[in-house]
Amino acid sequence: MMNTNIMKPYAADLALVQLIPRTSAIQTHMTNSRLTDPEILEFRYPVVLEGFEISRGSGGKGLHNGGDGTLRKIKFLEKMQISLLTGHRRIALFGLNGGVCGRLGKNSIKTVAGKIKILKHCDQIVVGAGDVLMIETPSSGGYGKLQKNNFGKSWINSKVQEE
Repeated sequence: MMNTNIMKPYAADLALVQLIPRTSAIQTHMTNSRLTDPEILEFRYPVVLEGFEISRGSGGKGLHNGGDGTLRKIKFLEKMQISLLTGHRRIALFGLNGGVCGRLGKNSIKTVAGKIKILKHCDQIVVGAGDVLMIETPSSGGYGKLQKNNFGKSWINSKVQEE
């Protein structure tokens, strides 16, 4: 069983300003990490990066929606012990000025048998060959309250444009 230490930053989103929609999947720390490239991760460890995508629509709703988080899937090629230290799995990133909170992050393992095991925000587990670690990063909250029109549908503008 491989037992080694790696530190891997995962992209989330970054709420920059109030006046524009948020940017999705921005890595906001540890940009000097040598494990950022999938090829390096796969070269150094017995893993395959099965997927890395933006979780579309996961940002909090508002006049300007929050940035979307990401989903990363890492498949293990041999038995390994992994440790996770992640944040915003219990308390969502809040919205501002009436915006809705973003989606919580979530860590889970899908076993070869197809079972899904939800992991804690700080967790340690032994995984087997063929198991897949799924890391869903949190998304930011929206900014500004959505307005409603006469039909109950959400608008992003606070005033009706007169024709």
